[in-house]
Amino acid sequence: MIMLTIGRLLRWILCTPVQLIFGQRFYVGAFQALRRRYANMDFLVALGTNAAYFYSIYTVIKALTSDRFEGQDFFETSAMLIYILYSAREISGDTAGNVTSEMEISTKLIQRHDIIKIFPGAKAPVDGIVVSGQSYLNESMITGKARPVAKEAGDKVIGGTLNENGCLLAKATHVGSDTTLSQIFGISVLVVACPCALGLATPTAIMVATGKGASQGVLIKGGNALEKAHKVTAVVFDKTGTLTVGKPAVVSDVLFSSISLEDFCDAVISVEANSEHPLAKAVVEHAKWLWQKHGSSREQVTEVRDFEVHPGTGQFARTSILVAIDGKVAGAFSVTDVMRPEVQLAASFLRSLGISSIMTKGDNWAAATAIAKEVGIEDVYAEIDPLGKAAKIKELQMKGMNVAMVGDGINDSPALLAADVGMEIGAGTDVAIEAADIALIRSNLEDVVSAIDLS
Repeated sequence: MIMLTIGRLLRWILCTPVQLIFGQRFYVGAFQALRRRYANMDFLVALGTNAAYFYSIYTVIKALTSDRFEGQDFFETSAMLIYILYSAREISGDTAGNVTSEMEISTKLIQRHDIIKIFPGAKAPVDGIVVSGQSYLNESMITGKARPVAKEAGDKVIGGTLNENGCLLAKATHVGSDTTLSQIFGISVLVVACPCALGLATPTAIMVATGKGASQGVLIKGGNALEKAHKVTAVVFDKTGTLTVGKPAVVSDVLFSSISLEDFCDAVISVEANSEHPLAKAVVEHAKWLWQKHGSSREQVTEVRDFEVHPGTGQFARTSILVAIDGKVAGAFSVTDVMRPEVQLAASFLRSLGISSIMTKGDNWAAATAIAKEVGIEDVYAEIDPLGKAAKIKELQMKGMNVAMVGDGINDSPALLAADVGMEIGAGTDVAIEAADIALIRSNLEDVVSAIDLS
């Protein structure tokens, strides 16, 4: 026989603020999802916790009105679930940023044919066509190619790509679900309800494991990733921004004439300072470093007139930039997207564990082969688009392999989702972070091995 007790009343009083205040974010999320005619995790949390809370109120009322009622309240169960999930949201919220940059209006309000202004350092909110302005856009998150693409009037702009310099005015051509980004990245969420014991035990176990992993620079998003990571037999690496730092840099230089290094650097800086091309920036930065290295005291550079730009077509792992003075070649720079220093060590560790390392790349075979040879990776898939990466992973899985994918850009998201375990490197995009099962928050590829070892 169950009677109304002080303990039951205290549980009701203490758990109500948790239910109504901390649970509010789940109610808002569930309401917004229902307005769009779909159910998400917020809906499940709101449904489950409210069922427990209001049933518990029912037991209080029945115990108050009947001395024969037998039933148990679940106030503490509802409050504990809300607390655990609320805390997890707060932790994950601290590690993620906004997908879009600040705008005068919400991206959702942009309509076709609207004129949008894309500032330097901002991301294009939707697909469009440039109507005025010149700039370079970093499209590596979509195409997988490190080299920024020049944009001027009439060129296409892909939503989500980064405007590196220059201000652009673009006319919106595809918005909402019609954008390139939306076509690449579509996730269906399957929410499964579980018994109360599992609902409590699983989040608790995940919190403990996540805390241990986070201390090692590995952010694990769920129990499935923990269970699967140690079974991995092949790791597929994206090249741009994952195996490389994603930024061009000069790796070597040479003089071909008797001109002094100081005068050579002065000429280079004077000319390239007028260019906004990322390769030009890398050359200027390196030339200034050479100045400092050889103790130059110059602070002013020669003023250049009649400056002209003639676009080139670098195609290989390294791009050579020749410098001519008075019609004669005076020197050269070699520019490349520099490999992360720990790549070879990570590949070696994986090899020692009997795990194959594979590289995917969006551009040509020549560059891909040269890079793979440099870091000790045997298998290469080049000249493939984002969906092609996912297809290659499925091919490996059909051969009986458990595959992990390591990437950083939006173009990696289909592959991250297709893999048995998706790992996102910490410097990547928010979409890649969302698609991955494990985030390597230190941007260190050795943490791939750490994640497998932790599993």
